[in-house]
Amino acid sequence: PFLAEFIAPKISQFIDLHPGIRIELIGDDRNLGIAEREADIAIRYARPTGPHLAGRRLATFAYAIFKAAKSPGKRAGPEPRWVQLSQSLKHLPEAEWLTRNVDDAAIVMRANPLDVVVKAVAGGAGQALLPVALARRHSKLRQVGPVALHREIWLVYHQDDRKTPRIRAVADWLISVMKDVPAGSLKSEG
Repeated sequence: PFLAEFIAPKISQFIDLHPGIRIELIGDDRNLGIAEREADIAIRYARPTGPHLAGRRLATFAYAIFKAAKSPGKRAGPEPRWVQLSQSLKHLPEAEWLTRNVDDAAIVMRANPLDVVVKAVAGGAGQALLPVALARRHSKLRQVGPVALHREIWLVYHQDDRKTPRIRAVADWLISVMKDVPAGSLKSEG
């Protein structure tokens, strides 16, 4: 969802500014190897570790509980119902938060990718811990609790490329895109 919601809609701006740079957007749960040159630049939900990597924090996303804006009415089963990311993503902070704070019996659905979780919640399947910046873009969702956690978003590239003009151009543009994310959905980067 990050690429689809925040980057793709504005990519034409970058292409117009830098027509000689070809962009390939790859949304994947696995991290392509920057040090191995599988990708030139990446947006990751963790600070870069490992040899030959450099990075900059783009933002810190706030996460809160959201549910369908329209109540589905009385239902059978546990209340509140919860929708969670798939078990393959149980290591993520938002999944760990659910493990600590929600009874497993209340989880009625697991899904991947995140946009499936968002659509299921908007359809009334249950509530979920979602990135505020993403969830607030959907009129069929409403926030029902305070911010529960924060996740850093990092721009990552090979340390040898930090001054390469095309990498610099992409990095600077991505930083400017993040400035357009609505206030209240990001933790202040000070």
